[in-house]
Amino acid sequence: MSEEIEVGDENERASSTEHEPRQTETDDGNPAGGTGDQEPVDSGGDTGRIRNALKRLGLTGRRLWVVSGITLACVLVLMGLLSLIWSREPAHFDVKSNAEQMARRHGHEPGVELPRGYTTTATLLRVARTLLNKGGGYLGNDMLPPASLMDDMPAWEFGVLTQVRACVRALHEGMAGGPGPGVPDPDIEAAMRKFDMDHDSWLFSSSESAYREGIVHLEQYLQRLEKDGPGGARFSDRAEDLARWLTRVEKSLGTLSRRLGASVDPDRPAMDQAGAISPGPGTSGRTVYPRTPWSQIDDIFYEARGTGWALVHILTAVSVDFEPMLAQHQALETLRQVIHDIEGTQRPISSPMVMNGSEFGLFANHSLVMSSYLSRADTGLIQLLSRLERQR
Repeated sequence: MSEEIEVGDENERASSTEHEPRQTETDDGNPAGGTGDQEPVDSGGDTGRIRNALKRLGLTGRRLWVVSGITLACVLVLMGLLSLIWSREPAHFDVKSNAEQMARRHGHEPGVELPRGYTTTATLLRVARTLLNKGGGYLGNDMLPPASLMDDMPAWEFGVLTQVRACVRALHEGMAGGPGPGVPDPDIEAAMRKFDMDHDSWLFSSSESAYREGIVHLEQYLQRLEKDGPGGARFSDRAEDLARWLTRVEKSLGTLSRRLGASVDPDRPAMDQAGAISPGPGTSGRTVYPRTPWSQIDDIFYEARGTGWALVHILTAVSVDFEPMLAQHQALETLRQVIHDIEGTQRPISSPMVMNGSEFGLFANHSLVMSSYLSRADTGLIQLLSRLERQR
């Protein structure tokens, strides 16, 4: 009886097996319609699609971390190289050759003497263009790395920009005569407004766009200097107009010198323009400059280098356009000595960083060296202003 039951069960299993659908195998041995060894597809939205794409590229696990590390290292190296290239200061140029080249481009006949003020304006124009067209362009308002991580070159740019603004303002205040008494030149007035734009503006109206418009107005004024009669521009070489600008330059050099000196001597008393100590409350009768934070030492140093770079060119151009008047006031050699002192601020830096050692310590103090050159130039400007004042 039991044998009959077992035989019946086997017959039922055989019949059920015959009714089941058979799976055919593909050439690779996997059942047709199946997935074989393929991993399940992640359907978790964008994250899932990214994960699946990485799997198809074989970037999973340890390999993904290795590739990510190499990519990050390459990006950092590229940013470092760009920072080094963009940190190179522009080369100096000859102001007379620059003025002659601009005059030829504007159709000036070779061999004909350039109009008065042409060299100064052409130099100012070249300095402003260099600010925007140097390696990396204008970096002071960049919001992305590596420019946003750099501070030395933006500080250098600010020093140059400060002197460009001062010179344009001097032209506006009388050095560039307008169409009538007390009326400024329209191009100089427009250029002054453009260069007064914040140096770090980047949204809607960027600093570069405003400065480029200011350069256009300066070039229009330069071209009008060659015209006589209506529509032409004028340039004044009076001693009072030059003294007004030099006074502004002298103040900026004195301020920079004191800021550089504060990197070591925080108890240095402040002095007024005549050299007398200015008393201050709570400081035993003297005003004390706060010590420069270590993070700002190199910024002030490169701001001073940018100031010196701009002044070397602009003062040299001024010595050309104002040469007869300066010789008459016996001040030409004094101005040349000032230019020589400022040229000392442009000497190459052999150290990879700005050193801030003590006065007589083992390591150099670049801030004090820079301050000494600016102080000598500041003293020379005071003497120059005194000569101009006595001869009026």
